[in-house]
Amino acid sequence: MRLARNPGWMVLAVLTAWASAAGSAPIEAKTTPEPDPLAGALDAVEADGWARLGAARSFDADNLWEFIDGDAERFVDAGCERMRTAEFRYRGRLDAVVEIYRMKDAQAARRILQSESASGTRPVDVGGEGRIHDTGLTFRLGRDFARITAFEVTPDTKDALLALARALAGRLEGK
Repeated sequence: MRLARNPGWMVLAVLTAWASAAGSAPIEAKTTPEPDPLAGALDAVEADGWARLGAARSFDADNLWEFIDGDAERFVDAGCERMRTAEFRYRGRLDAVVEIYRMKDAQAARRILQSESASGTRPVDVGGEGRIHDTGLTFRLGRDFARITAFEVTPDTKDALLALARALAGRLEGK
């Protein structure tokens, strides 16, 4: 018997049997989900009179259309990587939505800010550039673009939006 004189054949046969038995169940790689870089920005915004309502929601380039159907392409084409949004209430009477878009770089954030309508706005000192109007405020800070939209005009709306924007900018800067 020629096989008996060749012990390497036996070792090869045992290893082959073991490998095929072990290979019958796929081995799944364990991955750690990538942390949301914007999570802390909306989770701990502290602005006088403002309180967050409910949980913040996150979107990425693949599902941004679920939040801004019809305008998502403009953000994705400009380089939006992730977006986070939450609702806030000012002193129990003024509601607003905050949206933060993490862009691929500062130039992309600037392009989005410049593509927003400037009609009826005036510059404000928030982030790198900011604009305010009766019911909204937009600004960019580094590679982040932020939009705050209030749902009504009150005598306090602009001051309240400015306070919220400055608190948000501080969170984005890590202050």
